[in-house]
Amino acid sequence: MVLVSRILHKTTGKVDRDLLRLFERCVVRGHILDEREGSNLRKKFYLLRKFRLKYLGWIFVKLRLMISGNLNGKTFWGKSLMLPRQDKDAYLLGTSGFLGGANEVALTKFLLKNLRGEDIFYDIGANFGFYTYLAHELISPEGSVHAFEPAPFVFSYLKKNCLGSANIFLNEIALFDQQTTKDFYDTSDTKHSGRATLIKEMLEEGLSFRKRAVKTTTLDRYLQNHPAPSFMKIDTEGSEYQILKGGESFLRHCSPIIVLEVWGGDKGRLSLRAVEILRELQFRAFLLKDNGDLEKFSLEQLKEFISKGKIRNFIFKK
Repeated sequence: MVLVSRILHKTTGKVDRDLLRLFERCVVRGHILDEREGSNLRKKFYLLRKFRLKYLGWIFVKLRLMISGNLNGKTFWGKSLMLPRQDKDAYLLGTSGFLGGANEVALTKFLLKNLRGEDIFYDIGANFGFYTYLAHELISPEGSVHAFEPAPFVFSYLKKNCLGSANIFLNEIALFDQQTTKDFYDTSDTKHSGRATLIKEMLEEGLSFRKRAVKTTTLDRYLQNHPAPSFMKIDTEGSEYQILKGGESFLRHCSPIIVLEVWGGDKGRLSLRAVEILRELQFRAFLLKDNGDLEKFSLEQLKEFISKGKIRNFIFKK
């Protein structure tokens, strides 16, 4: 029955309710690895007794005690993955089957409800590729997924996990506002791959970064030889404005749905630049709610949100 539902989802455009319910059940189980769920000693003992090696491994990852090596995991819908066990983001994905935290759960629900058929999905800042794999699961053979990840260590796992997958285009390159070579601050060796960035202002205190040179290109240039996206997920730790600027010609004339991570606090000024260019290009802003639905947001509401120092995914569309 689930297989029939998945086929209908890809061909008729109907929401796959079975997959959505499966994800919601996995979220309940997966939240055991969320730091907030283990906030006191009693909870920690409960989690250790109930989940044993998974929770013990999570403690080792947080304490940076996990030895190097590969973790064999699965996504919540059953795709097998090979991931580095010492990386925090990879360990959560491999053991829970999805990306934890309310932000990522809401985005996953949004994609489950809206992505299907012949959609073209651009995963910009793919990291270990959860949204790449999810989009590939949801679209039909007529659609395609384009992933961009400049960190060599992370990209090597993305490539391994996509072997044999049709309609996935992997790009070991960063999108930016020009085609050039840029300094990239990589954290792959420090167990925090999700903090890597092209923007020096985004370097997080307390983490060790290694500077390396990476190639960049623009969205407009990439589109000269590839199909245009109907969905774009942009999560690049501060370079969102430059990516949008590099795709300004496309965005001015086309109407993709854009998922943008918006930062608050001191780093919010970078997000505000990205928001403002989208507004100039006639995109409207929507808050992504916890259930995956949308709530319309004005520019003034967005500015207020940024001033409060929060981080949240927003959806932009014309």
